[in-house]
Amino acid sequence: MIYDWIIDGVTTLALKNLLLWFALSTFVVFAAFIDLRLGVKKSKAEGNYTFSKGLERTLSKLNKRLTIMVIALIFDALNPVFYYTDFHPIPIVSIIFAVFLIRIEFISVLEHLEVGGRHKLRDQPKEILEILKEVKEIKNEVKDIIR
Repeated sequence: MIYDWIIDGVTTLALKNLLLWFALSTFVVFAAFIDLRLGVKKSKAEGNYTFSKGLERTLSKLNKRLTIMVIALIFDALNPVFYYTDFHPIPIVSIIFAVFLIRIEFISVLEHLEVGGRHKLRDQPKEILEILKEVKEIKNEVKDIIR
């Protein structure tokens, strides 16, 4: 009787975690489709045509995202921490990876909505170098004042 209760409890918990993982993966796919839609819309607005290469890149991106989610599921399934504690296991690795992947898609969506968004991101390293140079100059000035 106790054995049946343990098996039923573990099965129910595993099913809940699997459903949560499936929901997280669905959110990742949904975010990728939003990115695709806005990318196609921006491409058309700029007068560019949508070629099959771009769609193939999106499918490749989806393949990579879902592979990452499956790897996260495997990590969650093999996580030994929950076995030795009373903490109820949740697919924490899957949650972290899903948030990370959705954030990547969110950044891509912002690039599509912004005029020249990708170009602004390309200029960021130059701006960072300028800021670091200014910080170095300020540091040298502070050193001179202290001396």
